[in-house]
Amino acid sequence: MVMRLLGGSHRDEDETIGTQDLPPARHSSLLSGAKGYLWKDGKMLKRARILADYQFGRGAGEALFPEGTTYSLSKTRRLRYLYTGKERIATVRASDNLLTLSMLGAGRLHAFLPSPRLRVVACEDAAPFVSKGGNLFAKHVLSVDEEIRAGEEVLVVDARDRLLATGTAVLSPEEMLQIKRGIAVAARKAAEH
Repeated sequence: MVMRLLGGSHRDEDETIGTQDLPPARHSSLLSGAKGYLWKDGKMLKRARILADYQFGRGAGEALFPEGTTYSLSKTRRLRYLYTGKERIATVRASDNLLTLSMLGAGRLHAFLPSPRLRVVACEDAAPFVSKGGNLFAKHVLSVDEEIRAGEEVLVVDARDRLLATGTAVLSPEEMLQIKRGIAVAARKAAEH
């Protein structure tokens, strides 16, 4: 699948775009990647950092996306994937323009944010299950950041603040601590998965 990176031309969807088609100023910022073209551009990196600061708090953008971060665009030329080398840091969800994290991104955010920020603490019985990719159920939640809202990206940790997984909070903090049934966090990526 070929991504159209430049507007204004009437190309067929299957026509390949090479560096000869790019304006001269952009040659140095184009990197070839496995899924099309990866870009290294200050404007999109700034946009990614602003998204991260909005979603996770001030300074999170710098922690998640240091200099040298590359990205790829969707078919509609919007920011989609962010990489360090060939490893994905985060994906921009098309539905709401928020970030979903890989374990690399979750690790960077975990190191940057002080505990208990964005953390859901799992009991020792559930920690091995969650670290292998399982969802965290409400009855296994020991504590939770009070500012988390249902639907937000969260970090699942054990009692010693070791990162187990990243995922989406299904319940609010109050519900996670009071309800003893159902999924509290739907895990997306896990430490051992």
